[in-house]
Amino acid sequence: MKIQLLRKLIINDMNPQLHTLSFLEMEHWTELLPALKGELIDHMEWVINLSFTGYPPRKRIGALQAECGTLLNALGKVDNPIKGVDDLKLKTGNTIMEILDKIEYDYANYSAAELSLPELRLTKALVEIEQQKNKIAADFKKLAIDPQLQKVILKVMEDISKAKRCSYERMSYLRNFQEAIIELLAEKNTHLESHLLNLLYSMNFNYAGFIDYYQERIKAQVAAITCEKSRGYQLQHYLQQFKRAPFRKKKIQFDANKKTTAMLMYEFTNAEIFFLERKIQANKKTKPAESPQPAPVQYQSADTAPAPPSVPTANYKILSLNSVDLLAYFFRLMIEAGVIEAGVKTELTRFLASILTTPRTGSNGISGDSFYRKYREPVHSTAVQTKASLIKMIKLIDAAF
Repeated sequence: MKIQLLRKLIINDMNPQLHTLSFLEMEHWTELLPALKGELIDHMEWVINLSFTGYPPRKRIGALQAECGTLLNALGKVDNPIKGVDDLKLKTGNTIMEILDKIEYDYANYSAAELSLPELRLTKALVEIEQQKNKIAADFKKLAIDPQLQKVILKVMEDISKAKRCSYERMSYLRNFQEAIIELLAEKNTHLESHLLNLLYSMNFNYAGFIDYYQERIKAQVAAITCEKSRGYQLQHYLQQFKRAPFRKKKIQFDANKKTTAMLMYEFTNAEIFFLERKIQANKKTKPAESPQPAPVQYQSADTAPAPPSVPTANYKILSLNSVDLLAYFFRLMIEAGVIEAGVKTELTRFLASILTTPRTGSNGISGDSFYRKYREPVHSTAVQTKASLIKMIKLIDAAF
């Protein structure tokens, strides 16, 4: 496989103790690198196209990803004084980075997300994370977001900037996390903290600091209710809210080794109800007289904004864990395949945008114009991800029938 040629170049030929690179050899490698990259990318395409036959693309692409990471780390340690080697080293590094870009962004469903980023790639990613963190911090200050909530969110970004290792999975989460926050803050909605809290919950931000913050916020709201039975009603309201998570298990998660945000909050609320009920029972023993009926309580969500007891059907939205790009392209394929009669496409796409939502969608919902634009102009990475989803569906049909 062509990756072995890259291994030979980095481990053997660039090592001055094992080999002395000539000018002609460096020219040869410089001309060969683009072809090596092209052949490796073609090989990945071939592996994915064979996935419907039972060929394991995840294992093969994950192995290539791991090998590229190892070689990039080895390349960073190359110290060769021969003139021209530094230039060849830079071009080799760029070649490997482009292959890893292809795996991480276009073949994400087949990548080994648990692997650690190579040092050079981590350094580049941390610069981007720091830049986004500074923008978020400035927006937080300008919009007067609760300082405690600011601290919780920014702490995660500060911690990762000091890390010496980070998995692809964690880095991908943080990038999406930052983008979603920036997009939400740009909307400048009323009850912004409420929307921000809902976003963190929907993205399964199970960071210990956020869980503590969320729990303390609920405790403060419940404590503000004077009647103990009404407190119980409010806690029951939260319990139902946390009973069903707005995400699939471990589909989106900050820390894959911990319980989901919904599960942690559900357990906390359940415990609060248990202790409150014990307290009420104890009070009954000391005060046998019948207590007056509590006044109706206005249910609240954790942001202090009133929440209706039920959501009208007219406002119901279908939650998709895929991106808006993928949804738009998926419906385009259905139209082109004759599954759906499109009619006026702009009207159809506006209607679809009004009934769909994703974990990263802001409070204003999906823009009809944006959905139509993504429908008209799909990109290659979206097509690859859609193809993977369709192949998965075909396998489900084969298994069922």
